[in-house]
Amino acid sequence: MSEVLTTDHSPPIPRYSSTSAFGALDSWRTSSAILSLATHSSPLTPHSSSLIPHPSLRVPPHLVNYRANIWALKAAKVDKIISVSAVGALKREIAPGEYVVVDDFIDLTKARQSTFFEMEKVHTDVSEPYDPKIRKALLSACKKAGAKAHNGGVYVCTEGPRFETKAEIRMMAQFGDVVGMTGVPEVVLANELKIPYANLCFAANYACGIGKGIMDESKIEKLCADSAKEITAILENAVKILD
Repeated sequence: MSEVLTTDHSPPIPRYSSTSAFGALDSWRTSSAILSLATHSSPLTPHSSSLIPHPSLRVPPHLVNYRANIWALKAAKVDKIISVSAVGALKREIAPGEYVVVDDFIDLTKARQSTFFEMEKVHTDVSEPYDPKIRKALLSACKKAGAKAHNGGVYVCTEGPRFETKAEIRMMAQFGDVVGMTGVPEVVLANELKIPYANLCFAANYACGIGKGIMDESKIEKLCADSAKEITAILENAVKILD
């Protein structure tokens, strides 16, 4: 059994010892990350893998090669994907430092390659885009780690790389719970390849206009860094539950 953690543009997670690490090359060109196959010394399991940003890259969200990343995981024969995303809270009741295990999404991206099926007519069902079994494991893992997690929520994905305006956030808050820049098309591509997928969203800040003051990226990054150990514990617990 293979659980995969996609951590591109997410809270920092400790790197694992690995039996192999390679740049993912395939028919979708070069992946934005490297695939690391964890060994027994991993804090996860000897059968887990992690897709982590290449050390020399800091790819902005609108330029991530999502198709290459997901295809690389498929080629590695993974059977589950847990994605970790840093997001902005669209609701006051979701405080920074808390988690949301989302169950739906809205795609507001503009120029991303969002399908593997460009030359054939395929309509992928996304009525339940996030796998219920993995979502349940994440919720249980959060509880075990003593972290507050919200069960369900709508992830609104924007193009980036800029933050959203107050007017945009007022609109999104009417139908969404968190806002991020990397959750789509990743979730769609995983569904197209029939890989069970779920997203653990870490609320790193209130979205523009929900909280006070301007958006401060340094504060967001600090909260993510401070929460890295807790996030790792949640992932460890989730992987054990799924095993």
